[in-house]
Amino acid sequence: MNKNILIIGSSGQLGSCFIKNKNNFKKLNIYFKDKKELDILDIDNLSSIINFYNIKIIINCVAQTNVAKCETDRKTADLINNISLINLSSICKEKNVLLIHFSTDYVFDGTKNIPYSESDITNPLNYYGLSKLNGEKQIIASGCEYIILRICLTYSEFKKNFIKFIINSKNKKELILANDVISTPTSCDSVVRFIYENINNNKIFEKQIKNNIFHFTQLGSPSIYDIGKKIKKLANININIIKGSIKDISSIKRPLNSTLSINKVQEMFNITPNNWEIELEKFIKYYKL
Repeated sequence: MNKNILIIGSSGQLGSCFIKNKNNFKKLNIYFKDKKELDILDIDNLSSIINFYNIKIIINCVAQTNVAKCETDRKTADLINNISLINLSSICKEKNVLLIHFSTDYVFDGTKNIPYSESDITNPLNYYGLSKLNGEKQIIASGCEYIILRICLTYSEFKKNFIKFIINSKNKKELILANDVISTPTSCDSVVRFIYENINNNKIFEKQIKNNIFHFTQLGSPSIYDIGKKIKKLANININIIKGSIKDISSIKRPLNSTLSINKVQEMFNITPNNWEIELEKFIKYYKL
């Protein structure tokens, strides 16, 4: 089976983790393009790359994930997270390419008191969530074969992320973190390994797997405050972590509960992701940030 894979947006956090982990999956033929090498809106260039490398899977890591920037520059957020997917999904349909795309927990409004399942009603509170939800809809409407993976609070040694923000705040005397916001820190490496492994074992090509939305996170539902306290302990940071609310730290509306139920991905892929604390401890021990 042809496993020629094109990963676009390879200079971002997820894309960088795909590059880092590629040597563990030598049977896969993986090609990487960053935004300088491939403009996602350039459909002719994309088409020629697909033809040249005989691509059968595109993994889309292109996204505007900065929530504040999405509010202040909605046009760019919409272009990257939504409009660009019209071209991408249409060419995937035309050339019979499977599209793997990443979405977000922010498609939900956070009013539930239990984790969100894939079948729950979406209702984003901010423009980031809305642009990502509209992007999902573009893919589904195109008729291409797809897998959409919703992930949340991702972290790695690359780029800016919440975990690195806490660690890099070590020179501050105190830090206010919301006790009323619940999410699940999710290692980008775990996301990448999940994708690579299930391409490698052909699971991703099974009929019941394709054309589905899946939630993938670590296990657990900590508050942002709980996560900060855990990082302080693991990284031995001398900083006072203070309980606050979302109103103390952000003027942008965010879901108070953005935890995702991973029952579907556990059942259909027969996996059990690590607890968030285990994955976080591995990360902090391994990387000297």
